Amino acid sequence: MCFHRFNTSAALNAAAGSYTQWQFRVGDGSGYVATAAGGTANVGEWYHLVGVYDGANAILYVNGVEVAKVAISRPFVPNPMLPTEIGTASAFGRHFSGVVDEAAIYPAVLSPAEILAHYQNGINPSPATPYNQLVLAQNPLGYWRLNEPASPPPGSLPAAANLGSAGAAGNGSYNPGMQAGAPGATFTGFGADNKAAAFNGIIGHVSTPAQLNDMAQFTVMGWIKRGTAHSTRGGYFGQNDLLEIGDADGAQNIEVWVNAYGTNMKIPYPFRDDEWGFLAIVGDGTKTVMYANGEVVATLAGNAPTYGLSSYYFNIGGGGIFNATGDVFLGSIDEVAVFDRALTEQQIKEIFNSAGIPPFILQQPAAPAGTIYQGNPVTLKVTAAGTAPLSYQWRKNGADLPGKTSAELVFTQIMAADAGTYDVVVSNAYGSVTSDPVTITVQTDTVAPVLMYATGNATFNGVRVWFSEPVDPVTAQDKANYQLSGGLTVLSATLHAPAGSPGDNIVDLVTSAQTPGTMYTLTVNNVKDQAFPANTIAPNSSVEFSSWVLVRGMLKFETWSGLSTTDNSLANTLLKDPRFPNSPTFVSVTPSFSSRPVYPDDSHEGYGGKMSGYILPTETGDYRFFLYSDDSSRLYLSTDSDPKNAVLIAEETDCCDVYQEPGIANDDGVTYPTSEPVHLEAGKRYYVEAIWKEGTGGDYCHVAWRNENDYTPANELSPIPSDYLGMIVDPNVELKFTKQPTDQVAVLPSPGVEFFARDFNANDGGFTVENTDPAPPGPFFYDSVNGQWTADGAESGCTGPYNSRLSSPAITLPNAGMVTLTFSHRYSFETPLWDCGIVRISVNGGEFTYVPADNFMLNGYAEGAIIGNGIAIGLRGFNGDSPGYADGEFITSKAMLGTFNKNDKLVVQFVGAWDDCTTASVPGWVIDSVSLQIVPMIIQDFSKDNGGFTVENTTPAPPGPWVYNATAGQWAADGGEDACTGPYNSKLTSPAYVVPVSDEVTLSFTHRYSFESDLWDGGQVRISVNGGPFTPVSPDNFTANGYAEGLIQGSGILNGQRAFNGDSPGYASGQFITSSVILGKFNQNDTIAIQFVGAWDDCSTGSKPGWVIKSLQLAFGKAAQAVTFTSEATATLRGEPQAVSYQWQRNDGAGWADIPFADDPSYRFFPKPEDFDAKFRVVAYVPGKSITSNEVKLLTEQVEQPTISIAKSNQGVVITFTGTLQSSTSVAGGYTDVPGATSPYVVSNPTGTVFFRSVVK
Repeated sequence: MCFHRFNTSAALNAAAGSYTQWQFRVGDGSGYVATAAGGTANVGEWYHLVGVYDGANAILYVNGVEVAKVAISRPFVPNPMLPTEIGTASAFGRHFSGVVDEAAIYPAVLSPAEILAHYQNGINPSPATPYNQLVLAQNPLGYWRLNEPASPPPGSLPAAANLGSAGAAGNGSYNPGMQAGAPGATFTGFGADNKAAAFNGIIGHVSTPAQLNDMAQFTVMGWIKRGTAHSTRGGYFGQNDLLEIGDADGAQNIEVWVNAYGTNMKIPYPFRDDEWGFLAIVGDGTKTVMYANGEVVATLAGNAPTYGLSSYYFNIGGGGIFNATGDVFLGSIDEVAVFDRALTEQQIKEIFNSAGIPPFILQQPAAPAGTIYQGNPVTLKVTAAGTAPLSYQWRKNGADLPGKTSAELVFTQIMAADAGTYDVVVSNAYGSVTSDPVTITVQTDTVAPVLMYATGNATFNGVRVWFSEPVDPVTAQDKANYQLSGGLTVLSATLHAPAGSPGDNIVDLVTSAQTPGTMYTLTVNNVKDQAFPANTIAPNSSVEFSSWVLVRGMLKFETWSGLSTTDNSLANTLLKDPRFPNSPTFVSVTPSFSSRPVYPDDSHEGYGGKMSGYILPTETGDYRFFLYSDDSSRLYLSTDSDPKNAVLIAEETDCCDVYQEPGIANDDGVTYPTSEPVHLEAGKRYYVEAIWKEGTGGDYCHVAWRNENDYTPANELSPIPSDYLGMIVDPNVELKFTKQPTDQVAVLPSPGVEFFARDFNANDGGFTVENTDPAPPGPFFYDSVNGQWTADGAESGCTGPYNSRLSSPAITLPNAGMVTLTFSHRYSFETPLWDCGIVRISVNGGEFTYVPADNFMLNGYAEGAIIGNGIAIGLRGFNGDSPGYADGEFITSKAMLGTFNKNDKLVVQFVGAWDDCTTASVPGWVIDSVSLQIVPMIIQDFSKDNGGFTVENTTPAPPGPWVYNATAGQWAADGGEDACTGPYNSKLTSPAYVVPVSDEVTLSFTHRYSFESDLWDGGQVRISVNGGPFTPVSPDNFTANGYAEGLIQGSGILNGQRAFNGDSPGYASGQFITSSVILGKFNQNDTIAIQFVGAWDDCSTGSKPGWVIKSLQLAFGKAAQAVTFTSEATATLRGEPQAVSYQWQRNDGAGWADIPFADDPSYRFFPKPEDFDAKFRVVAYVPGKSITSNEVKLLTEQVEQPTISIAKSNQGVVITFTGTLQSSTSVAGGYTDVPGATSPYVVSNPTGTVFFRSVVK
């Protein structure tokens, strides 16, 4: 709050707006979330103003009265980067013309009565309590009375003198916040006691009256120094909207924006912290060049008759460089100059050198990685800078090396006598600097090179050969030392890299034409290493390899991360990146000419991408190609299979334009995203390549094509599918399974008892609809003619996102149990993953929660997360067209909803979600019937009561029998004691439960226990049926956390039987476990009683408590349970790991077929009856090579896994096994049964190689 008074005019600022009203604004990082405006603002009058933010509203009070109240559109977010200001906005662009007094800020909301009291006190000429005491009584965070003595402002800002030809007319001004006269560069050329301007990164800059408007040429230069802290975006010098120079991308780069070109150029910041660097920008009308320390570091080509104009001025340090205000540099700047002509490269160098800079080292010399052997070529190199000329003197062990006076110290063949410590002294007329020392150790190499790998190439005329160490250029490049099988001729041999540099262990051979996918043998002789004396490879060293192969159905997909998020020019980013094209950060394959199969959402930012391979037309004709990308992209096509012949045929220079018809240009009016017709012949391969640049937000690149005889509208085209794509790959991959899938036990779920069903034929079933506001064009509505609920969704007008929610009435559960939802439906939602349908439930009036994809047992959600805006973004849902949609067919989906208590109320909700634009076919989603089934359960939670359980003890009772603890909500028994007075037992018995349906019954209970170990004491579960005697449940029936191994040996009721023993997992930390056991199959109306028997022998006991039970459940039927087949494979190419892809298959008797969407190492599904007759396997593959796993199946019961071990004895080799023993002469098989083999099986006097395995048939 504060008092304000206008002078003769009003300015738009943080307090006063529209010149006649007051404003109170509340904002966040992206703008204002609320603006409350009201009251009157008359010149010369005092006003009491109060702005209140209460978490939901922005409220403005004028003279004690509320005049405006506006709800916030999103939460208020304070800005920690800017200070609180009085009389101006924090952005420094708005200033109040008037008088301010008594300003205060409170960390809490003042009531309307308190605000009115402040105003009335302030205008009272004789208040009972002084105004300042009233303000302070409510503990303000800040209170500025502004009662300080008058201080007349300076007549003008301090001047920044201009020494250029414009003279004093070009003088600049030091604006408050920056520091003039700060320490400058100490180089000789700057003279003694040189000063600079220092900037704090928050406020303050140097303003000048200069403008660069309408210049046909220019040169701008200056010296810059940053400390260890940097401005994330700070201007060095420039003119906003014309030429902008400064820190960008979190200070990682220097950015130069040239408005005449509508783009920028960037380089990584080239100078070290706390060191001065010289930066110059030169424009000559044909290009703009950036220099760093006198060297060209970036060039931006483009004709510019003039470099344009803007209404801003040339500033230094911020305050009108990148933006109209702000973006202040953090660091120091000195010696800024502007020329109205383009200085030459030589002139730039002369200016840099005139500073008189002593030498400094940019890159220290370093010894080569790895061991240095006698005879190896070795080069030590230093990179230094400073005023030219620079002189070098290399030294060994502190003594000068005669004649070694260049930046490199080269040993053509290093010898043992060359070992020592080296450094280099760099000097010029202004000083010298000595490098870090480098110690060289030289060893003698006695190991010959080894032939490691070989592979073909994509053009089938070359072979690349890898040796274990660097090889001698003379012998390695002698083609006579290489022979190839299959009639191939070696035409030449070239060392891949100069001797002494990385890659000098690789040789590239040029050969006669290879046959794709053919195995060849390379034999090598006489090749030597680089040692002295040299070692020669073993005679007739050989390696097998395959020539490369064409793989259909995919393109290579590569990306380069870490690029600019603001500059989306391919020329400035990806094409200038030194990693492109040979060193991508990510490599994969895509099955269509689209990035979406690999990057399915918009989560990747600041990268460049490339898709490459071959177009494989099946019909001769003329084709146009269409680009559609976010952000910019280019498409290249070759006249044949050779990438060297590829030319640019289409380009998207801006963003996000759906495939365009021919002749529609990009925003630049020059380039086109759609190609001219290209003639392609069926059966030929044409190299194709698309590259694109992603900044932020949307993230994709698509390429479509269209035969000139095809009249499909461009905006209805789809990316070129896999049938017409291919890529050449290296198949020399080592691919193997490290984990084979195994048979899995599976159960079919009980059908459950249906307790709710609606087919909508007679009425709407009591279902209701809620929609977004405004409602979607096609919300859910009841179709009484067809007896269905139908929604058509959105439309193509980009007015969404929308959703429509169809909810069932509240459904009361007749008893506790596991509930399954079954519904019949058909749908069509926009692909890929833009729109969808999802299912949610509400329990007992609570919030609706999403039914996850893993809960679906039949016809569940589509693969992948929804990317369209709206309620379902990031979730999985129904997407695309349901099977048989085009023929009007319905499908049945089933999903587990969970376990609930009797009388719980469920509401099932079907949510249709449509994003901003376009939609799929109509109808969008049709619900034909809905039903709920329940597997009945008895759920006993002892936190509510004792469950009607009773206790029976031995006589005398044990020291710690079963006791119900109402406070803890559990039954507990502590058991015996150490006085050897036992044995004891205590039996906890349930009431008799009636079986509601004929089915299998499973008991689950949550408990923890501690019984004397080594099988002395124990706990056991027993069952009584229809009032009969209690009998132990079978240990084999436990499906989770069953009995201990071995028989109880303590005296008493459990002697010789299996039971719980020792401490349960996590007992010491108080953790509970859940045990599950199948009690058997029972008939409807049978009665079951459960008994928990704690038994303790004569002496000793475990920890206390001995056995605690918190809850139990009886499930009358089998719940749906997913099964999972799991595999794992690895792939390596010349020792480097490769990504492995998977495809699960099934065989129902008619051959193997791919399982849709089963493309992970594991395959999880809910079994159906027909699955028990099928076989399953997984294919692991990399492009060009695949392997197939063992076949597996579903079992109705667990089969014991086979075991095998091998040992040597006096009789020979002894094999101990379970199952059936098989043998083979190859580890890959095939295996056959060993006739008559029993365990142990003895192999007497073994010869050769034999592999054994055991199997269970």
